[in-house]
Amino acid sequence: MTFRFFASPDEIDVTIGSLDDPTAVTPQDHIWTSTQLHWLAFSDGLPSYPERRGSRG
Repeated sequence: MTFRFFASPDEIDVTIGSLDDPTAVTPQDHIWTSTQLHWLAFSDGLPSYPERRGSRG
């Protein structure tokens, strides 16, 4: 499954859980973290955005 945001037409987001081998892709960042589960914590050092890329929070 993919998602294209009109504000960023040159980007396509891919849901990693929809891939046959999710370990074959390295994420660049974490988006929409404002809706993540409260017990989920990322410790990979990648940029995180509460909404789309470039949002602050």
